[in-house]
Amino acid sequence: MISPPVVLGEEGCLRAARVGETEARPSDSRTHELKTWPEYFNAVADGSKPFEVRKNDRDFYVGDRLWLREYCPARMLYTGNSVTRTITYLLIGGDFGIEEGHCVLGLSREAEGLNAGPPRPKAEHHIPSPSPLPISRGGK
Repeated sequence: MISPPVVLGEEGCLRAARVGETEARPSDSRTHELKTWPEYFNAVADGSKPFEVRKNDRDFYVGDRLWLREYCPARMLYTGNSVTRTITYLLIGGDFGIEEGHCVLGLSREAEGLNAGPPRPKAEHHIPSPSPLPISRGGK
């Protein structure tokens, strides 16, 4: 088996170079709010486009979430539609025809909701409310 090429990472650790960047963010994941033109937004929302090609200027990591907001460039406004996806794979540009400074983000397939808005942080734990007491209606 051939090992992938390795490079010295920013933290001084060896890591796989470019192909299949799959490292998770060292700390908690982030949510990136991104403008998405209608034809690309609809393809992600309906599941036919499980990836995004983006300028790699936001320090994307596997596990980060994308809050994709549909944006109409002709009218220069947001349509109000949005969808949230999780980054499951990261391919850094510079190889395979992907322009240097760009990346391909593999996205989760599960629909996390059209017009769901920004993802909410996960609750630590949920304590259910006590059940209400029955209401007496009087009588015998």
